[in-house]
Amino acid sequence: MEAILLAGNAASPELRNLGVGHVFLLTIGGNTLLELTCRALIEGGQCTTVFVRAPENIPLPDLPEVKRLLPDGNLVHDLICCARDKLTAKHIFIGAADCPLITPESIAGLHDFTVEADCRYVFPIVPQAAIEARFPDMKRTY
Repeated sequence: MEAILLAGNAASPELRNLGVGHVFLLTIGGNTLLELTCRALIEGGQCTTVFVRAPENIPLPDLPEVKRLLPDGNLVHDLICCARDKLTAKHIFIGAADCPLITPESIAGLHDFTVEADCRYVFPIVPQAAIEARFPDMKRTY
């Protein structure tokens, strides 16, 4: 499996006031959300390459599987070009770089489903009602 993670959006003004420029660069237990997400994909999904769509000024995790995908136009264009020009795996994960709840186990389950269902592209979507039931006070964009 290979992956594309979307990174680059600036944090909210509240987080910027705390010195956090990007949500995916928040540190939890000594690792950024971006690194935790990359490690979950590598460990749980056996990802051989994790492309992170991020500007050059964004630090990437120091992992051999992580490669930068420079933004070049709009998001859809970048994803199509990456899929066409860089990805070689049969199974591809596309997701956000700031997934605090992602675990190697959740990715392993998603990977197993992908292989069993013989999907080429995977983008996990959780229903709004499921998120609100488990995390009723969490603010999200739907």
